Amino acid sequence: MAVLANRVTSVKKIVLWLGAIALFLVTFTVGDGQIRVAPREGTTFELPENATWRVPSSPFRVGTYNIRRSKGLDDVRDIRRTAEVIGSESDIVGLQELSGSLFYGWHDQAHQLGHILGTGFLYAPTRWRWYQRYDGIGLLSRLPIKCWSIEGLPHRDVPKAYYRNLITAVVEIDGVEVTVLNTHLNRHETHSEQLEYIKGKFRAAATPAVLVGDLNNDLTDPVFQELLNDEDVEDPLEKIIGDYWTLDWILVRGLEVIDAGVVEPGVSDHPYVWAELSVPNAAKMTKRSSCPINL
Repeated sequence: MAVLANRVTSVKKIVLWLGAIALFLVTFTVGDGQIRVAPREGTTFELPENATWRVPSSPFRVGTYNIRRSKGLDDVRDIRRTAEVIGSESDIVGLQELSGSLFYGWHDQAHQLGHILGTGFLYAPTRWRWYQRYDGIGLLSRLPIKCWSIEGLPHRDVPKAYYRNLITAVVEIDGVEVTVLNTHLNRHETHSEQLEYIKGKFRAAATPAVLVGDLNNDLTDPVFQELLNDEDVEDPLEKIIGDYWTLDWILVRGLEVIDAGVVEPGVSDHPYVWAELSVPNAAKMTKRSSCPINL
């Protein structure tokens, strides 16, 4: 009987071990998969406690920054260094390569930067992975947002084609609604499709409008050249500092460019690009409403 009992116990142990291994494999397989995040929209950004909105008036500064999940060229990961680069002067900042995972803090990195800088913030995850909003883009704003939307960009299941999305937000400056678009495009097979989509969105946006983001293309891209050749599209960097090789862009329509500049890579492998803009008097004569944003 003792021998039989020992055998039963051994079988139970084997079954438990096999069950544990099966559970691990299922958890790993499901967790390592990717689920696209659904589109959504809203009417304001979350604002940290004790922070206040700035009075939305010209001039105002916009920026774009691929923060590489706050990892610098020295391989040090420090979100506070990222915040120092952005500083307190920028009013609206498009962010790319944000982490939403618990691996780099209890909150997504838009939330972290918003609390460090005292700005409103929005995180736009592209996918669920490892049971969390794994990564995506974001928007910081010191100016009150009237409405916003998040939508996915064209996607095909091909190698190195990651889910990408677009944030569109509307802010009222000098009594005029300004549309801000922020995105991060793929580099490979789906890049042209996504750039065509963004080109159409930017052209269709009511002016004044600003497009910021890591477009993953330089001046030689033919689709991008078509956009730059539009009569009402202006590149602040080219106007202020001349030729500058970059994948990170700010383009404007219906706004006056006052200044622009670059903080070179270091805290990230991308530069921080910014532009100081103003709403022209002619635009102040036109009243419109772009909210809600139709997805």
